[in-house]
Amino acid sequence: MSDEPRIVLDTNAIISRIIRPNSTAGRTVRFGMETSHVLAFEATMTELPDVLSRHR
Repeated sequence: MSDEPRIVLDTNAIISRIIRPNSTAGRTVRFGMETSHVLAFEATMTELPDVLSRHR
């Protein structure tokens, strides 16, 4: 197993990174992606297209 840190992203964090990349959440996700091994639950990845397609 790698010594690289692991982080788990939830739907809200991913959405924040997409919609507002310079927000605190967006910067945090970017930092995690640059420095860690990113993990996401299958349920999160399934939920993501549904959330992105909702009318705002």
